[in-house]
Amino acid sequence: MKDFRELKVWQMAMELFMEVVRDVEAFPKTEVARIMANQVLRGPDFLRPCQISFRPVS
Repeated sequence: MKDFRELKVWQMAMELFMEVVRDVEAFPKTEVARIMANQVLRGPDFLRPCQISFRPVS
């Protein structure tokens, strides 16, 4: 494997992320919704899909 993007788990994580982005874009255009959208998109930041390939195997 030459690229982490070939990992099925990475591909599935990216699909999930894109679904979340589409859902967030459908939020109402209010201040509260903007704050919620910000939190939804920032929340999984520590679980970036590209980090999956760098985790040590126990």
